[in-house]
Amino acid sequence: MPATLCCAPVPANRGAKGLTSIAATARTRALAAVLGLVLAAPAFATPAASPRPPDQAPERLVLTCIESSGTQAVAAALVAEAFRRNGLALSVEAVPGERASAMTREGLSDGEVSRIEAYFVTHPQLVRVEPALMATEAAVFVRAADPRFAGRTVVAAADLRGLRVGIVRGVMQTERGVASLDRVETVASARQLHRMLQSGRLDAIVDSPLSHRRYRMPDGSPAATRQAGDLGAEPVFLGVQARQRDLAARLRKTIESMQASGEWDLVRARAEDAYVSQPDR
Repeated sequence: MPATLCCAPVPANRGAKGLTSIAATARTRALAAVLGLVLAAPAFATPAASPRPPDQAPERLVLTCIESSGTQAVAAALVAEAFRRNGLALSVEAVPGERASAMTREGLSDGEVSRIEAYFVTHPQLVRVEPALMATEAAVFVRAADPRFAGRTVVAAADLRGLRVGIVRGVMQTERGVASLDRVETVASARQLHRMLQSGRLDAIVDSPLSHRRYRMPDGSPAATRQAGDLGAEPVFLGVQARQRDLAARLRKTIESMQASGEWDLVRARAEDAYVSQPDR
């Protein structure tokens, strides 16, 4: 019994007649593709999801993730597999980061797919599900031919002082990483961020290595970019609303089991490959 996958806005009635549906707009197509490819893989078809009496329609839970984010798409695939193994219907709604936060505060979602530890301090509505899903790196990327970074490695935000630096809006990890800088531009998506660096509109960007794998230009191209360092890595966790506290305990056991068996890493690798292979749109 697979988890429900829905990347379009979720209707107010969350009752699910079926447990498999993928709806995607152009902005969420990659997320839908990643979820669909990973959960349809034979390698992850077992064990079977927990049985449910036929007369009990499962409640469809709604989690948000940040749209156009590769790490969030991968985290969504991991979480969706954990839900599937518990026989739970899941809708993943891809929205801007600030909108995801607002939905959490207003109780309009059942949780968020992936956030760093500090986020749970500022959003006490969420219960952090242990263990961490994975660690995400706030990597710094520059144009490969930029002489200002020749022989240099960026190890702190101070190394970017005075430069035009870009980040994706609503991602707390990168927002905190560049908080001390005064020339920061925020954009709506990773694609836009990388294109602005490639065109010379930004001097450096802070984003995940996974996004760079998808949007990079070929080596030798005038628009080629490279990683020049990082601002650190942080673990990310699934968060569910306090009303879903019992669910958090069930998911914790599933995540721990999958990580111990090595299945977690297999799901993650497949999700990353699926994301990177999506057309650049």
